[in-house]
Formats: sequence, C-alpha cells, structure tokens
Amino acid sequence: MEKIRQVPAAARPALMREVLAIADAGLRDEIATALAMAWMEDDLDNYLAFVDAQLVSEGLTSESTKRFSVALMRSFETAAGKTELKGKLRYVAEAIVTYLMATHPDGAEAWAREYLVSLDLDMALARIAPAMASTAPAKAIEIFSGIKSVAPRLSAASTMGAALVKHDPAAAMTWANSIHAHTERTLAMGGVVTAISDADPTRAAALLKAFLEKIQNEYTSLREKDRQQAGVKPEDEFETRELYEEYLETNGYALMQPDTPEADYLLKAGEQIGFDLAKTDPLGAIAWAKSLAVGILQAHAISGALSGWSTWAPQEAVNYYVQNYGYNPVTPTYLFENWANQDLETAVAAVKNLPEAGQQSAAIQGVTTSWLDSGEDLPGLIEWVGQLPPGKDRDTARLAIIEQTGDSDPAGAWLLVTQVTDPTARKLAAQEVFSVLAVDRPAAARQMLADYTAPAPELQALARILAMAQESP
Repeated sequence: MEKIRQVPAAARPALMREVLAIADAGLRDEIATALAMAWMEDDLDNYLAFVDAQLVSEGLTSESTKRFSVALMRSFETAAGKTELKGKLRYVAEAIVTYLMATHPDGAEAWAREYLVSLDLDMALARIAPAMASTAPAKAIEIFSGIKSVAPRLSAASTMGAALVKHDPAAAMTWANSIHAHTERTLAMGGVVTAISDADPTRAAALLKAFLEKIQNEYTSLREKDRQQAGVKPEDEFETRELYEEYLETNGYALMQPDTPEADYLLKAGEQIGFDLAKTDPLGAIAWAKSLAVGILQAHAISGALSGWSTWAPQEAVNYYVQNYGYNPVTPTYLFENWANQDLETAVAAVKNLPEAGQQSAAIQGVTTSWLDSGEDLPGLIEWVGQLPPGKDRDTARLAIIEQTGDSDPAGAWLLVTQVTDPTARKLAAQEVFSVLAVDRPAAARQMLADYTAPAPELQALARILAMAQESP
C-alpha cells in the first residue's frame, strides 16, 4: 500500500490501466482495489476524473470496465462503511449504480440497499426505478413507492411516468393520477403525456388539457376555501370598496382566480406536445395551445408549436410569428436555428428582414448555433459574424465560436478574442483560451501576450497563467 501511495498522481491512471491488464483475476483485483483505496483517500478529485473517463471512454459494458468495477465497488464499500455519505464520495456511489444499471439491473437495487442508507439510498432508488419501469413496471412502482425522501421522488416522477408509458400508457396514466402529493402527481403526469405525445400527440394534447383544468379547479377551490376560513372577501383585494365596484363595472366579472403554480411543472410537456402537433397541423397546434386554462402554459405551448412548424416550413412559421407573436423577442432563436438546419443561406438572408432589433438578435443566435453544430464552413461563419454591426450581437456570436473552437484551434479562437469589444466578456474568454495556448503552444502564447492590448490586471493574470503552465511538469 505504501508503494502505491508513493506513485505520483499523474502516473496513477496509467498504473491502473496496467493493473487491469493483469491476467490473474485474484492478483489484479487485490492490487486494483488497493490502488483505488489509496487514490480515493489521497486525491478524490482525480480519482473521480479517472472513474468518469473509464465509464465514458471505455464504455459501461467493456471488459476493462468490468475488471475495474471490482476495485471500484470494493474500495467504496470499505471506505463508506454503510453510513451517510459525505462530500464527493456520493459521486463514487453514483458511478457504481450507473455501472450496475447497465450491466446487472437486478443487482443495482440489491447493492444500493446493502451499502447505502437514508438520502443516498433514496437517490439511488430514484434512478433505478425509472430504468426498470419499461420492463418490470410493478417492481419499479414498488421501488418508487418505497422512496421516503421528497427530493428524490420529485426528481424521478417525470422520468418514471415517461418510462411506464413504454409498457402501458393507460397504466401509466392510472399510476400518475393515483399519486396523492400534488407536485409529484403533476410531474409524473408531465412525463406521461410527453411520452404519449411521441406516438399520439392528439391524445396527449387532450390529456394535458383535461389534467390542467382538473388541477386549476382544485387550486381554485382550495384557495377559495382558505379565503372563506380567513374571512377574506373579494373587495378586500382593493384599497377601497369604490375601487372594487369600479373594477366590476369596468370588467363585468368577478375577480379572476390566479393560475395554479403547478402549471410550471407542465411547461416542457406543453412545449413538446405543441411541437409534435405542429408537425402536421400548425394552426391546430396553436389553437390547442390558446385553449389551455393557464396563461404561462399557453405561451410555452405556442412556442413549441412555432418551433415544430419551423422544422418543415420555417418561412411560414417566422411570418406567422412576426404577425401574431412578435412581442416575444426570444422566439426567433429556435425558429432560425431550425431554418438554418434546412437552408442556411436563406435563413442568413432572412435575419435582416425581421422588423425588431431584439428579434434579429435572437435570430443571429439561432443561425450561429446551427452553423456551429453543423461543423461546416467555419471560415464562412467567422466572415458572416465579422460583417454584423459592431455591438452585443457580434460579440455574442464571436464568443459562441470561441467556446466551440477554443480547445481544437486555440490560435484561431485567440484572434477572435482580440476582436471582442465587451471588456468583461473578452477578459473571461481570453483566460479560457490562453490557458490552452500556454500549455500547448507556450512560445506562441508568449508572443500573443506581448501583442495583446488590455488593462494591466488582465495582462498580469494572463502572465501568471503562462508562468504556471511552464512550471507544471
């Protein structure tokens, strides 16, 4: 063990890989476990980095990961001692559960119950139950029902509902409606209708609308009951009786009841259903969205419908947006991203036709995102961005390119950094890109720093980055 502890931190990943290559399973497991134990105790952050790299790069089902799993579990079981986990040791438990869910689904629950307690156990079960729901729904529901902590139940409810739909949509609906805790029920129902929408958006739309009306009526009744018990009258909402009477005379109806706050948990479902409906009937999708009982959900469902429309008829979707919902300056972001995915040249030309500056800003972001994601003609994107008017839009687009290319082409990213006009944004981007240059191309970094014009504190910070990079082994 002492020899293992003496191995430098930088050499431990290579050593572990050498150990995992040992043919003798008994010897391999003994040494790998000892190394994992020492690594966890001495340098947990870098151990976690190795664990992540192993599971992602090598794959959960690879022979290498299978061999490493023995050390991973044995070292954790010794270190944890079946007590509530502290700090980053929880991440090790998460990695073990992830591995077991992929390789031994039935064993994941057994391991969690044997080695985890309290909130840690509930967090693990909240991941295991949804993973089992599509193949063993009764068992999954049993596991979910046994979770005692509120936060894990809430985090799993939506995923659980969506997974149950794969096995039996009607049973998933019954399960979601059977939940007594209102927030949990709404999250579960959101997952259910979102999953149903993939195959049958019309049915999902009807289910969501009916459920929304149900929870709105429940909230209205509960609120009115509370008001009556507290002796609160409608006129008490106003400073004087006269103002109340004036309100009724002007509006012709009693005070509108506030929207249920639970609608917030259905926003993603509304967006997705609107998106799916609009693939075949965009105007019908928007009409459905406008019929929903809660305003904020209407807005999100309309956004989803416009986005779905723009995946196959972007010009029509943009025109409809400008004519009817132009007051929302964010919407062009995804409309133009979808448009650029289909016809980049036409989308670029259409940006300047938007009537409002805020709309154009959002459209520029959408086009930039699509262009970057395509991985094509980066010089063309840089040239187009350079032709934008000076200001925030051009800076934002350049910063997006810098973020995407800073690791693969730090020299090119640095040139863009020098062209950013916002001093705070430029400073942060400069430090990120220069950190890569200082390691990969120190001589070039030194010259770039000499040529860079910036306030003295910023230059000093970059000089420290270069010095630290040169001091590292």
